[in-house]
Amino acid sequence: MNKKQKKRKKAAPESAVQEKKVLSCLKSASKPLNLAELAAQFKCDPGI
Repeated sequence: MNKKQKKRKKAAPESAVQEKKVLSCLKSASKPLNLAELAAQFKCDPGI
């Protein structure tokens, strides 16, 4: 249990940052675009 909890603590901040990037990009988009266009237009990380 302790090992899993440690891994979760390390992984959580990174995934949270990625989620915030995606959400901010989606909120910035006025029209629904495909992910490639969205990433290019708002300079989001395409690896998400």
